[in-house]
Amino acid sequence: MSTGNRFTFSRRYRCRENMEIGEHLQALCANATVYGASKVAPVPVQNIVVDPRVNFKCQVPRCENYGRSHMCPPRVMSAEEFSKVLARYTFAILVQISLPAKELGADRICNAVAAYAQYGSPCIFIDFGTATSFGALSGNGNFLGGCILTGVRLAREAVVTGTSKLPHFELNLPEKVINRTTITEVLNYPNPFTTNTRFVFTLTGSEIPTYMKIQIMTVTGKVVREVKMHELGPLRVGRNMTDFAWDGTDEFGDRLARGVYLYRVIAQLNGEDIEYRATGASGYFTKGFGKMYLLR
Repeated sequence: MSTGNRFTFSRRYRCRENMEIGEHLQALCANATVYGASKVAPVPVQNIVVDPRVNFKCQVPRCENYGRSHMCPPRVMSAEEFSKVLARYTFAILVQISLPAKELGADRICNAVAAYAQYGSPCIFIDFGTATSFGALSGNGNFLGGCILTGVRLAREAVVTGTSKLPHFELNLPEKVINRTTITEVLNYPNPFTTNTRFVFTLTGSEIPTYMKIQIMTVTGKVVREVKMHELGPLRVGRNMTDFAWDGTDEFGDRLARGVYLYRVIAQLNGEDIEYRATGASGYFTKGFGKMYLLR
């Protein structure tokens, strides 16, 4: 269903955990056809042959535009890299879409179909390909638009070739993606501090804590300031720096003496303690307590 630059997803299909793989593939193919695909076919990954000789396709004989286009080698994924990505899947879906040049690209329609099938709407989807493309779906399934930015690989090449001392570096897939709710150790910044300090941490998962507080205490364990969740400011999944800045005063607003203070964080989601995720900063904590230095 396409009208100009807008197309709408019906709510007849959503990916369900209890669907058989065959049903899932059929539903995805049917959706792709409804939303503009000319041809759609599921293909077992084991039947896809990745010939490493394709690496030389543009070099022998050498294309006069070799290295100029961001859609062609050597700026696209190599055969070896593609094989590693492909090995993570069981099936692939080949999609052919016939559209005028001014219409949406086939990759953006495929991304929109997959995002809606997996997560519903509204949603924002990001494709980290040769280019990094963003797209958004409204609550009723309308494609709202998006933007296309330089891809990560192209950006790396630009940085490496455009600077004099930055060495070449590789882009590698992470060993795992953290999709459960965790919180890193909470650091105060700056530390030491003279006027005030804020708290920095990272949340993962899909939900923010329902309860969170920071207790600041003396080295003897006496709590001098307790920062409630509403004081911290808005929280979000990802990196956070609190709106709250501790100025070295106690619960009554009295200035505390210079020296070392301890703090600990209590974070819960629906009454359950949130898992702490170890990072390089974990070495600065002892049994869950951080240390800050107040200088006057």
